[in-house]
Amino acid sequence: MMTVTRGDIGKEIADDYSKNTGIRIVGYFGGAQRNMITSTKAINSIDNLSGVKMCTWEWDVMLNWWKSLGAIGSVVSFPEVYTALQTGVVDGAENEFTTFTVARWAEVAKNIALTQHNITVRPLVISEKSLAKLPADLQQAVKDAALEAADFDVKLEGELDEKNMAKLKSDYGVNFTEPDKGPFIERSVAILKAFANEKGITDLLDKILAASK
Repeated sequence: MMTVTRGDIGKEIADDYSKNTGIRIVGYFGGAQRNMITSTKAINSIDNLSGVKMCTWEWDVMLNWWKSLGAIGSVVSFPEVYTALQTGVVDGAENEFTTFTVARWAEVAKNIALTQHNITVRPLVISEKSLAKLPADLQQAVKDAALEAADFDVKLEGELDEKNMAKLKSDYGVNFTEPDKGPFIERSVAILKAFANEKGITDLLDKILAASK
C-alpha cells in the first residue's frame, strides 16, 4: 500500500483523477487492514469458506469475489449486520478491527481470520480551483501538510489495528486464525483483472500487482 501510494503509481492515479474530476488527491490516508469475521466456524483455510454466507454490499465485484472464494455473498445493509450475524442470516462478514469492536460484531461472531485481504486507502482531496486560488507558497504548504498528515494517519491506523486486535482478544474472547493467503491472492487477482479489463485500466493494475511483489 505504501509503495503504491507514495510512489509513481500514486502520482499517476492522482493526476488521472484530477484530469477527470477537477479534484486533486493531495495525500493517501489509510493503512487499516480488513479481515474476515465469522460466527459459525473458524476459517483455517480457503476451503472452510465453501458455502459460508458472507455479508457484502450490492456490487458485482464483491459478489463475484466471494463466489470465487467459495463463499456465498449475501447483501446486508451495514446497520443490520450485527442482527444478521446474531440470527444466522449470514455466517460472517469482512471489515476492519475497528468495526468489529465499535459496531460490536465480535459480541456475536467469535472467529477472525487474518486474511488481510484489503488495506484501506482513504484519499485526501482538494478542489483544483480552490488550490489554484492560493499563492504558490501556500499551495506548497497545503501539499506539504497533506503529506505530513497522511503519514501521521497511516501510523495511527497501524497502532489502532494493534490496539483493537488486543481488545478483541481480551474483551471479546475472539479466536484468531491465519489461513494461507496464497489461494486467496490467486483467486482475488482473477477478479481484479476482470474488473480492470472492463474499466480499461489493465496497465494500472499490472503496475500495482508488480509493486506488491
